[in-house]
Amino acid sequence: MTESRSTSAETGIATTAAGSCPGGQTSDIGTGSRCEQAEIASSRLPVILVAEDDTRLREVIVAVLRLRGFCPLPAPGGAEALALMQEHDGPIDLVLADVVMPGMSGPALAEAAQALQPGLPVLLMTGGPSEDEDVLRKPFSMDLLVRTVRARIARQLGPSPESP
Repeated sequence: MTESRSTSAETGIATTAAGSCPGGQTSDIGTGSRCEQAEIASSRLPVILVAEDDTRLREVIVAVLRLRGFCPLPAPGGAEALALMQEHDGPIDLVLADVVMPGMSGPALAEAAQALQPGLPVLLMTGGPSEDEDVLRKPFSMDLLVRTVRARIARQLGPSPESP
């Protein structure tokens, strides 16, 4: 199993993480790693498509999501994320994308991804100005990211029978 240590330039958070999704697949964090399809199906890990052009931030986001029980599929841009989604066997649980990226923007990726998988939840993030309350503003804490990702997925699924 590999280990990766990353520090985000935008958040200043250093993260060391084993390079595997829970269950054992080993890979290099942030360089296109994917969870095994059987592992996703058997463990029901939520699959998060992560499109972020800032390499260090993408690596930290992927490491944190993996440590918190998600299976992130990282991509350096919108077009790459869309291609990764098309290659992926199975549903994506959430698209997490930067608003401004070279080539395909986050909103354009969201539209294309939702055309492939209607109803797919999307969480956009930006370091620029935004009036939209549904956009995650950079810099953000990794705890806020994880809470927001979980809430967005839960909102799509609706209330759970076990919920109080």
